[in-house]
Amino acid sequence: MWASAAILFKTRLSLLVSPSVFLPMSHNSSVERSDVSDSLQIYRALETCVVKLDISETTEAVMCNMKSIIEHLKHHETLSVFVPTSNATLHVELDRVLLAMLDCAPCVEGRIYTIRVITACAEQAKEDHPKEEDIIARHMALGKYLRAVAITWLTQFLFLFKAGDCTPPQNFENVTPTEKMPISANVGENMFDRDAVLRRDDYRCVISGIKDRHIERSKGVGITTLQAAHVIKRAVAVFPVDPNDPSFIAATTTFDILRHYTQMPDEFIENLKDTIDQPYNLIMLSLQVHEMFDRYDICLQKTNIAHHYKIQCFNDDKKRYLAHELQFEGRSLDDLVVFKNHDDRTYHALPNPLFLKTHATIAGVLEMSGAGKFLDELLTKYPPGGHGAPALTWENLIVQHKLHDISSQLQEMFVSQSHDLVD
Repeated sequence: MWASAAILFKTRLSLLVSPSVFLPMSHNSSVERSDVSDSLQIYRALETCVVKLDISETTEAVMCNMKSIIEHLKHHETLSVFVPTSNATLHVELDRVLLAMLDCAPCVEGRIYTIRVITACAEQAKEDHPKEEDIIARHMALGKYLRAVAITWLTQFLFLFKAGDCTPPQNFENVTPTEKMPISANVGENMFDRDAVLRRDDYRCVISGIKDRHIERSKGVGITTLQAAHVIKRAVAVFPVDPNDPSFIAATTTFDILRHYTQMPDEFIENLKDTIDQPYNLIMLSLQVHEMFDRYDICLQKTNIAHHYKIQCFNDDKKRYLAHELQFEGRSLDDLVVFKNHDDRTYHALPNPLFLKTHATIAGVLEMSGAGKFLDELLTKYPPGGHGAPALTWENLIVQHKLHDISSQLQEMFVSQSHDLVD
Protein backbone atom coordinates (compact mmCIF):
# COMPACT_ATOMS: atom_id res chain seq x y z
CA MET A 1 0.00 0.00 0.00
CA TRP A 2 1.15 3.51 -0.76
CA ALA A 3 0.30 6.71 1.07
CA SER A 4 -0.39 10.19 -0.18
CA ALA A 5 1.40 13.26 1.13
CA ALA A 6 -1.68 14.15 3.19
CA ILE A 7 -1.22 11.14 5.50
CA LEU A 8 2.47 11.87 5.88
CA PHE A 9 1.83 15.57 6.45
CA LYS A 10 -0.51 14.85 9.37
CA THR A 11 1.81 12.21 10.80
CA ARG A 12 4.56 14.84 10.83
CA LEU A 13 2.81 16.74 13.62
CA SER A 14 2.88 13.78 15.98
CA LEU A 15 6.53 13.08 15.21
CA LEU A 16 7.58 16.60 16.11
CA VAL A 17 6.35 16.29 19.68
CA SER A 18 8.20 13.03 20.36
CA PRO A 19 11.26 13.15 22.66
CA SER A 20 14.50 14.18 20.96
CA VAL A 21 17.58 12.06 21.48
CA PHE A 22 20.96 13.00 20.07
CA LEU A 23 22.86 9.89 19.00
CA PRO A 24 26.63 9.43 19.17
CA MET A 25 28.38 8.88 15.84
CA SER A 26 31.70 7.25 15.10
CA HIS A 27 34.01 9.38 12.96
CA ASN A 28 36.42 6.69 11.78
CA SER A 29 34.32 3.92 10.28
CA SER A 30 33.13 4.26 6.69
CA VAL A 31 30.18 2.10 7.67
CA GLU A 32 29.17 4.63 10.32
CA ARG A 33 29.80 7.50 7.92
CA SER A 34 27.17 6.03 5.64
CA ASP A 35 24.61 5.47 8.37
CA VAL A 36 21.72 7.46 6.99
CA SER A 37 19.26 6.37 9.67
CA ASP A 38 21.41 7.84 12.47
CA SER A 39 21.73 11.10 10.56
CA LEU A 40 17.98 11.22 10.07
CA GLN A 41 17.39 10.77 13.79
CA ILE A 42 19.86 13.52 14.62
CA TYR A 43 18.23 15.79 12.04
CA ARG A 44 14.80 15.26 13.53
CA ALA A 45 16.11 15.87 17.01
CA LEU A 46 17.61 19.17 15.83
CA GLU A 47 14.15 20.33 14.77
CA THR A 48 13.32 21.00 18.41
CA CYS A 49 16.03 23.66 18.34
CA VAL A 50 15.08 24.90 14.86
CA VAL A 51 11.50 25.81 15.81
CA LYS A 52 12.75 27.93 18.73
CA LEU A 53 14.98 30.14 16.58
CA ASP A 54 13.68 33.58 15.62
CA ILE A 55 15.54 34.46 12.43
CA SER A 56 14.04 36.77 9.82
CA GLU A 57 17.00 38.24 7.92
CA THR A 58 19.26 37.01 5.16
CA THR A 59 21.74 39.88 5.19
CA GLU A 60 25.26 39.56 3.83
CA ALA A 61 26.57 39.36 7.40
CA VAL A 62 24.21 36.49 8.22
CA MET A 63 25.22 34.64 5.05
CA CYS A 64 28.91 35.07 5.86
CA ASN A 65 28.28 33.72 9.35
CA MET A 66 26.51 30.65 7.92
CA LYS A 67 29.39 29.94 5.56
CA SER A 68 31.80 30.30 8.47
CA ILE A 69 29.81 27.68 10.40
CA ILE A 70 29.86 25.34 7.40
CA GLU A 71 33.65 25.73 7.24
CA HIS A 72 33.82 23.73 10.49
CA LEU A 73 32.51 20.70 8.63
CA LYS A 74 34.92 21.18 5.74
CA HIS A 75 37.86 21.06 8.15
CA HIS A 76 36.73 17.72 9.62
CA GLU A 77 38.10 15.31 7.02
CA THR A 78 36.43 12.28 8.62
CA LEU A 79 33.04 14.02 8.74
CA SER A 80 32.94 16.09 5.57
CA VAL A 81 32.94 13.19 3.10
CA PHE A 82 29.93 10.92 2.65
CA VAL A 83 30.57 7.37 1.44
CA PRO A 84 27.25 5.67 0.61
CA THR A 85 28.30 2.09 1.38
CA SER A 86 31.11 0.39 3.28
CA ASN A 87 32.93 -0.68 0.12
CA ALA A 88 31.94 2.08 -2.28
CA THR A 89 34.50 4.20 -4.08
CA LEU A 90 32.02 7.02 -4.65
CA HIS A 91 31.78 9.99 -2.33
CA VAL A 92 30.40 13.52 -2.07
CA GLU A 93 31.65 16.50 -0.07
CA LEU A 94 28.95 17.37 2.45
CA ASP A 95 30.00 20.97 3.04
CA ARG A 96 29.27 21.60 -0.65
CA VAL A 97 25.75 20.23 -0.16
CA LEU A 98 25.12 22.70 2.68
CA LEU A 99 26.55 25.64 0.72
CA ALA A 100 24.49 24.78 -2.35
CA MET A 101 21.26 24.50 -0.37
CA LEU A 102 22.05 27.88 1.20
CA ASP A 103 23.02 29.71 -2.00
CA CYS A 104 20.36 28.17 -4.27
CA ALA A 105 17.38 28.65 -1.95
CA PRO A 106 14.45 29.58 -4.23
CA CYS A 107 13.01 32.28 -1.99
CA VAL A 108 13.75 34.34 1.13
CA GLU A 109 11.69 31.99 3.30
CA GLY A 110 13.61 29.00 1.95
CA ARG A 111 16.94 30.66 2.72
CA ILE A 112 15.77 31.56 6.22
CA TYR A 113 14.79 27.92 6.76
CA THR A 114 18.29 26.82 5.68
CA ILE A 115 19.88 29.42 7.95
CA ARG A 116 17.78 28.27 10.91
CA VAL A 117 18.79 24.63 10.43
CA ILE A 118 22.49 25.49 10.18
CA THR A 119 22.23 27.82 13.18
CA ALA A 120 20.50 25.05 15.15
CA CYS A 121 23.58 22.87 14.63
CA ALA A 122 25.77 25.54 16.23
CA GLU A 123 23.31 26.20 19.06
CA GLN A 124 22.96 22.51 19.90
CA ALA A 125 26.74 22.01 19.87
CA LYS A 126 27.10 24.95 22.26
CA GLU A 127 24.38 23.56 24.53
CA ASP A 128 26.15 20.19 24.56
CA HIS A 129 29.51 21.77 25.45
CA PRO A 130 28.91 25.19 27.07
CA LYS A 131 32.33 25.61 28.71
CA GLU A 132 35.08 27.42 26.86
CA GLU A 133 37.56 24.66 27.70
CA ASP A 134 35.30 22.27 25.77
CA ILE A 135 35.80 24.16 22.51
CA ILE A 136 37.33 21.17 20.71
CA ALA A 137 34.45 18.91 21.72
CA ARG A 138 32.00 21.64 20.69
CA HIS A 139 33.56 21.88 17.25
CA MET A 140 33.39 18.10 16.88
CA ALA A 141 29.71 18.14 17.86
CA LEU A 142 29.07 20.95 15.39
CA GLY A 143 30.68 18.89 12.65
CA LYS A 144 28.53 15.91 13.59
CA TYR A 145 25.30 17.91 13.42
CA LEU A 146 26.21 19.62 10.15
CA ARG A 147 27.06 16.22 8.70
CA ALA A 148 23.70 14.79 9.75
CA VAL A 149 21.87 17.72 8.15
CA ALA A 150 23.80 17.40 4.88
CA ILE A 151 23.27 13.63 4.69
CA THR A 152 19.55 14.08 5.34
CA TRP A 153 19.17 16.79 2.71
CA LEU A 154 21.12 14.61 0.26
CA THR A 155 19.39 11.27 0.86
CA GLN A 156 15.87 12.31 1.85
CA PHE A 157 15.41 15.31 -0.44
CA LEU A 158 17.80 15.60 -3.38
CA PHE A 159 17.95 11.85 -4.03
CA LEU A 160 14.18 11.59 -4.44
CA PHE A 161 14.21 14.14 -7.25
CA LYS A 162 17.07 12.34 -8.99
CA ALA A 163 15.94 8.77 -8.38
CA GLY A 164 13.22 8.69 -11.01
CA ASP A 165 15.67 9.33 -13.85
CA CYS A 166 17.69 6.12 -13.46
CA THR A 167 15.97 4.65 -16.51
CA PRO A 168 15.65 6.45 -19.84
CA PRO A 169 12.27 8.09 -20.56
CA GLN A 170 9.76 5.70 -22.09
CA ASN A 171 7.47 6.10 -25.09
CA PHE A 172 4.36 8.16 -24.49
CA GLU A 173 2.28 5.11 -23.56
CA ASN A 174 4.55 4.64 -20.54
CA VAL A 175 5.77 8.17 -19.85
CA THR A 176 7.10 9.02 -16.41
CA PRO A 177 10.34 7.35 -15.34
CA THR A 178 8.42 5.69 -12.46
CA GLU A 179 6.61 3.32 -14.82
CA LYS A 180 8.04 0.26 -13.02
CA MET A 181 7.17 1.39 -9.50
CA PRO A 182 4.55 -0.57 -7.47
CA ILE A 183 1.13 0.38 -8.78
CA SER A 184 -1.95 1.06 -6.69
CA ALA A 185 -5.13 3.10 -7.06
CA ASN A 186 -3.31 5.99 -5.39
CA VAL A 187 -0.74 6.08 -8.17
CA GLY A 188 -2.65 5.15 -11.27
CA GLU A 189 -6.12 6.61 -10.82
CA ASN A 190 -5.30 10.04 -12.28
CA MET A 191 -3.70 9.27 -15.63
CA PHE A 192 -3.13 12.43 -17.65
CA ASP A 193 -4.53 13.37 -21.03
CA ARG A 194 -1.49 13.52 -23.31
CA ASP A 195 -3.50 14.86 -26.23
CA ALA A 196 -4.71 17.79 -24.13
CA VAL A 197 -1.14 18.75 -23.21
CA LEU A 198 -0.10 18.32 -26.86
CA ARG A 199 -2.80 20.73 -28.00
CA ARG A 200 -1.93 23.22 -25.28
CA ASP A 201 1.76 23.18 -26.28
CA ASP A 202 0.96 23.42 -30.01
CA TYR A 203 2.24 19.92 -30.79
CA ARG A 204 5.80 21.07 -30.12
CA CYS A 205 8.63 20.38 -27.71
CA VAL A 206 8.38 23.52 -25.56
CA ILE A 207 12.17 23.87 -25.43
CA SER A 208 13.43 22.85 -28.88
CA GLY A 209 10.28 23.61 -30.88
CA ILE A 210 10.44 20.27 -32.71
CA LYS A 211 7.00 19.13 -33.87
CA ASP A 212 5.21 15.94 -32.88
CA ARG A 213 4.70 13.42 -35.69
CA HIS A 214 0.97 13.40 -34.87
CA ILE A 215 0.62 17.13 -35.46
CA GLU A 216 -2.52 18.37 -37.21
CA ARG A 217 -2.02 18.61 -40.98
CA SER A 218 -2.71 22.34 -40.96
CA LYS A 219 0.29 22.92 -38.68
CA GLY A 220 2.91 21.21 -40.85
CA VAL A 221 4.86 17.96 -40.65
CA GLY A 222 6.26 16.52 -37.43
CA ILE A 223 9.37 14.36 -37.11
CA THR A 224 9.22 12.77 -33.65
CA THR A 225 6.90 11.44 -30.97
CA LEU A 226 6.91 13.91 -28.12
CA GLN A 227 6.67 12.86 -24.49
CA ALA A 228 4.75 14.42 -21.63
CA ALA A 229 7.38 15.21 -19.01
CA HIS A 230 6.51 15.65 -15.35
CA VAL A 231 8.05 18.75 -13.79
CA ILE A 232 7.65 17.27 -10.29
CA LYS A 233 8.02 13.51 -10.58
CA ARG A 234 5.47 11.05 -9.30
CA ALA A 235 8.20 9.36 -7.24
CA VAL A 236 8.18 12.37 -4.92
CA ALA A 237 4.47 12.03 -4.18
CA VAL A 238 3.89 8.47 -2.94
CA PHE A 239 5.38 6.39 -0.15
CA PRO A 240 4.58 3.17 1.76
CA VAL A 241 1.65 3.64 4.13
CA ASP A 242 3.04 1.52 6.99
CA PRO A 243 4.24 3.94 9.74
CA ASN A 244 6.90 1.39 10.72
CA ASP A 245 8.39 1.31 7.23
CA PRO A 246 11.67 3.30 7.09
CA SER A 247 10.52 4.88 3.84
CA PHE A 248 7.37 6.21 5.51
CA ILE A 249 9.34 7.67 8.41
CA ALA A 250 11.84 9.28 6.06
CA ALA A 251 9.03 10.65 3.88
CA THR A 252 7.72 12.81 6.71
CA THR A 253 11.10 14.55 6.71
CA THR A 254 11.09 14.85 2.92
CA PHE A 255 7.78 16.67 2.84
CA ASP A 256 8.82 18.91 5.71
CA ILE A 257 11.96 19.96 3.81
CA LEU A 258 9.92 20.44 0.63
CA ARG A 259 7.40 22.66 2.43
CA HIS A 260 9.95 24.87 4.19
CA TYR A 261 12.61 25.07 1.48
CA THR A 262 10.39 25.66 -1.55
CA GLN A 263 7.42 27.24 0.26
CA MET A 264 5.11 24.88 -1.60
CA PRO A 265 1.63 25.47 -0.13
CA ASP A 266 0.29 22.89 2.30
CA GLU A 267 -2.68 22.11 0.05
CA PHE A 268 -0.32 21.16 -2.78
CA ILE A 269 1.77 18.91 -0.55
CA GLU A 270 -1.23 17.26 1.06
CA ASN A 271 -2.66 16.44 -2.37
CA LEU A 272 0.57 15.98 -4.29
CA LYS A 273 -0.39 12.60 -5.72
CA ASP A 274 -3.49 14.17 -7.28
CA THR A 275 -1.43 17.05 -8.63
CA ILE A 276 1.28 15.04 -10.39
CA ASP A 277 -0.69 14.22 -13.55
CA GLN A 278 -2.41 17.58 -13.97
CA PRO A 279 -1.57 19.70 -17.05
CA TYR A 280 0.12 22.31 -14.85
CA ASN A 281 2.77 19.70 -13.95
CA LEU A 282 3.31 18.52 -17.53
CA ILE A 283 5.22 19.87 -20.54
CA MET A 284 5.78 18.32 -23.96
CA LEU A 285 9.41 17.45 -24.74
CA SER A 286 11.31 15.44 -27.32
CA LEU A 287 12.81 12.19 -26.02
CA GLN A 288 16.36 13.58 -25.78
CA VAL A 289 15.30 16.85 -24.15
CA HIS A 290 13.03 14.90 -21.77
CA GLU A 291 16.01 12.88 -20.60
CA MET A 292 18.08 16.02 -20.04
CA PHE A 293 15.22 17.67 -18.16
CA ASP A 294 14.68 14.60 -15.96
CA ARG A 295 18.40 14.41 -15.17
CA TYR A 296 18.46 18.12 -14.28
CA ASP A 297 21.04 18.84 -16.99
CA ILE A 298 18.69 21.60 -18.11
CA CYS A 299 16.07 23.71 -16.38
CA LEU A 300 13.88 26.72 -17.04
CA GLN A 301 14.66 29.91 -15.13
CA LYS A 302 11.88 32.43 -14.62
CA THR A 303 12.06 35.96 -16.00
CA ASN A 304 10.23 39.13 -15.04
CA ILE A 305 7.46 38.25 -17.51
CA ALA A 306 4.90 35.65 -16.45
CA HIS A 307 5.27 32.27 -18.19
CA HIS A 308 8.46 33.37 -19.97
CA TYR A 309 11.57 31.33 -19.11
CA LYS A 310 15.26 31.24 -19.93
CA ILE A 311 16.92 27.93 -20.82
CA GLN A 312 19.77 27.01 -18.50
CA CYS A 313 22.03 24.07 -19.37
CA PHE A 314 24.64 22.71 -16.92
CA ASN A 315 26.38 20.17 -19.16
CA ASP A 316 28.59 21.44 -22.01
CA ASP A 317 28.03 18.37 -24.21
CA LYS A 318 24.28 18.54 -23.67
CA LYS A 319 24.39 22.28 -24.30
CA ARG A 320 26.00 21.75 -27.71
CA TYR A 321 23.45 19.05 -28.56
CA LEU A 322 20.54 21.23 -27.49
CA ALA A 323 21.85 24.19 -29.49
CA HIS A 324 22.04 21.93 -32.55
CA GLU A 325 18.47 20.67 -32.02
CA LEU A 326 17.17 24.20 -31.57
CA GLN A 327 18.64 25.20 -34.93
CA PHE A 328 16.21 22.89 -36.74
CA GLU A 329 13.37 25.20 -35.73
CA GLY A 330 15.33 28.42 -36.12
CA ARG A 331 15.83 28.83 -32.39
CA SER A 332 18.82 29.42 -30.12
CA LEU A 333 19.60 28.92 -26.45
CA ASP A 334 19.06 32.65 -25.94
CA ASP A 335 15.42 32.46 -27.05
CA LEU A 336 12.85 32.43 -24.28
CA VAL A 337 10.50 29.51 -23.69
CA VAL A 338 6.99 30.98 -23.67
CA PHE A 339 4.04 29.01 -22.33
CA LYS A 340 0.55 29.73 -23.63
CA ASN A 341 -2.58 27.74 -24.30
CA HIS A 342 -2.75 26.93 -28.03
CA ASP A 343 -5.93 24.84 -27.76
CA ASP A 344 -8.74 26.78 -29.41
CA ARG A 345 -11.37 24.44 -27.99
CA THR A 346 -10.47 24.17 -24.30
CA TYR A 347 -8.43 26.08 -21.76
CA HIS A 348 -5.66 24.03 -20.15
CA ALA A 349 -3.69 25.30 -17.16
CA LEU A 350 -0.14 26.42 -17.96
CA PRO A 351 2.85 24.85 -16.18
CA ASN A 352 2.88 25.90 -12.53
CA PRO A 353 5.63 28.53 -11.98
CA LEU A 354 6.31 27.14 -8.49
CA PHE A 355 6.89 23.64 -9.88
CA LEU A 356 9.25 24.94 -12.57
CA LYS A 357 11.03 27.03 -9.94
CA THR A 358 11.41 23.96 -7.72
CA HIS A 359 12.83 21.96 -10.63
CA ALA A 360 15.30 24.77 -11.40
CA THR A 361 16.30 25.01 -7.73
CA ILE A 362 17.01 21.29 -7.48
CA ALA A 363 19.02 21.48 -10.71
CA GLY A 364 21.10 24.32 -9.27
CA VAL A 365 21.76 22.54 -5.97
CA LEU A 366 22.73 19.30 -7.72
CA GLU A 367 25.15 21.15 -9.99
CA MET A 368 26.74 23.43 -7.38
CA SER A 369 27.16 20.70 -4.75
CA GLY A 370 28.45 17.98 -7.04
CA ALA A 371 25.61 15.79 -5.75
CA GLY A 372 24.15 15.47 -9.25
CA LYS A 373 27.25 13.75 -10.62
CA PHE A 374 27.60 11.68 -7.44
CA LEU A 375 24.00 10.43 -7.62
CA ASP A 376 24.24 9.77 -11.36
CA GLU A 377 27.31 7.59 -10.81
CA LEU A 378 25.70 5.85 -7.85
CA LEU A 379 22.49 5.02 -9.71
CA THR A 380 24.51 3.82 -12.70
CA LYS A 381 26.79 1.70 -10.53
CA TYR A 382 23.87 -0.04 -8.80
CA PRO A 383 21.07 -0.41 -11.37
CA PRO A 384 18.03 -2.58 -10.68
CA GLY A 385 18.66 -6.24 -11.41
CA GLY A 386 16.53 -8.32 -13.76
CA HIS A 387 13.01 -6.94 -13.85
CA GLY A 388 13.44 -5.01 -10.59
CA ALA A 389 12.10 -1.49 -10.24
CA PRO A 390 14.45 1.51 -10.01
CA ALA A 391 15.24 2.66 -6.47
CA LEU A 392 12.86 5.48 -5.58
CA THR A 393 14.06 6.01 -1.99
CA TRP A 394 17.44 5.77 -0.34
CA GLU A 395 16.28 2.68 1.54
CA ASN A 396 15.41 1.06 -1.80
CA LEU A 397 18.89 1.88 -3.07
CA ILE A 398 20.60 0.23 -0.08
CA VAL A 399 18.59 -2.96 -0.64
CA GLN A 400 19.41 -2.77 -4.34
CA HIS A 401 23.10 -2.40 -3.52
CA LYS A 402 23.07 -5.44 -1.26
CA LEU A 403 21.35 -7.52 -3.94
CA HIS A 404 23.92 -6.30 -6.45
CA ASP A 405 26.75 -7.40 -4.16
CA ILE A 406 25.18 -10.82 -3.60
CA SER A 407 24.69 -11.26 -7.34
CA SER A 408 28.31 -10.26 -8.02
CA GLN A 409 29.61 -12.66 -5.37
CA LEU A 410 27.56 -15.53 -6.77
CA GLN A 411 28.79 -14.75 -10.26
CA GLU A 412 32.40 -14.74 -9.07
CA MET A 413 31.87 -18.07 -7.31
CA PHE A 414 30.35 -19.55 -10.47
CA VAL A 415 33.26 -18.34 -12.62
CA SER A 416 35.79 -19.64 -10.07
CA GLN A 417 34.13 -23.06 -9.92
CA SER A 418 33.97 -23.22 -13.72
CA HIS A 419 37.70 -22.54 -13.93
CA ASP A 420 38.37 -25.25 -11.33
CA LEU A 421 36.38 -27.77 -13.37
CA VAL A 422 38.30 -26.87 -16.52
CA ASP A 423 41.62 -27.22 -14.71
